[in-house]
Amino acid sequence: MAQFRGMVHGLASESRRLLTEELMFSSKAAPVPAVPWESIRDNPTDERPGWNFLKDHRTNMPVNGERWLFERVGESASIRSRFMKPGTQSGVDRQAIERYMDRVVEFREKLAVLMHITGGQPARGPELLSVRHSNTVQGGHRNIFIEDGMVVFVTRYHKGYKVSGDVKIIHRYLPREVGELVVWYMWLVLPFQQRLEAPSGRKWTTDRLREALKRESRIAMGQEWTFAGYREMAIGISRRFLRGSTAFQADEGEENKEWAEEQAGDSIADEQAGHTSHVAGLVYARGIMEQSGAVADRRQQFRASSTDWHRFLGFQAGLDDQRRSSKRKRAPFESEADEARVDRWQRLRKMDARAQLKRMMGEEAKFRGCRRQRSKPSQQARVP
Repeated sequence: MAQFRGMVHGLASESRRLLTEELMFSSKAAPVPAVPWESIRDNPTDERPGWNFLKDHRTNMPVNGERWLFERVGESASIRSRFMKPGTQSGVDRQAIERYMDRVVEFREKLAVLMHITGGQPARGPELLSVRHSNTVQGGHRNIFIEDGMVVFVTRYHKGYKVSGDVKIIHRYLPREVGELVVWYMWLVLPFQQRLEAPSGRKWTTDRLREALKRESRIAMGQEWTFAGYREMAIGISRRFLRGSTAFQADEGEENKEWAEEQAGDSIADEQAGHTSHVAGLVYARGIMEQSGAVADRRQQFRASSTDWHRFLGFQAGLDDQRRSSKRKRAPFESEADEARVDRWQRLRKMDARAQLKRMMGEEAKFRGCRRQRSKPSQQARVP
């Protein structure tokens, strides 16, 4: 397990170095702007072509990503000289641009492997190939979203459709260390890349992803992994080291069994309303920004499974979440009840008991005997 974790962290470190130093030209004197996680907003229901979370009017990024890398290249003579070739008609070194684009491709392949390994139960090759960072003109809805400070990629899964009649929507949440690479790439590198890029003719296929996975596993583990082989390994690891509620499901028939168990175990509250939990999540009291086809309860279960996997892999953000949630997780209504209780005690402490008695009973009303004295300690009681 230590070697496996070492492979993942080594791949994350190399991907970060490649992105920051070779694609964004970072240095101690000119660092890369930090990702403002608290100010990034997303609207999964917006289907306009070209739209992603960076286009949300509520998102406030510290620099303009459309111009940032162009300005960095233009302001630094040493960086600018990498792309210039005096004596040519255009003044641009075409080979230098091709080398830069090769590094972009290398980073994207490493990032695809990282997302495949760190998001939770591994996706299949066609699922990974379906991931879009932005909505497309042809009507394809994007697959990368921001949810409560975490990057999540969402895929549709059709296996078992004949049995369940349902297309499964799968959420895979990335650890902060990997999500940061996704945001940096989309925010700062992609606009620069799109201005430089010319079609290479090389398509993203399952064979290409398979070769990337084989290469990274061969370097770190000494053996080549396939998609199917890694899926079996990840499921075995999760069942051995993760809690039962978030352990990955086995392949093939067990997924249909899982569907049947979910339907049999519908919430009693939903059964009282005469429908299943799945229908309740799809139809009733949906959030106005809920992604089409997604169910909030299932999404939270996917998130719990992914974050457990992050903790197993040793990512710091997952370990911090574990420390924050070391006590029993409180239900939302418990927190709201506590807030209401504190508010009532604060109002009671400020209350004029004599004036309130007269308001309720009339101007002649007054406390008898020790009742006034008894009311004082009750007002001064410690707030729970």
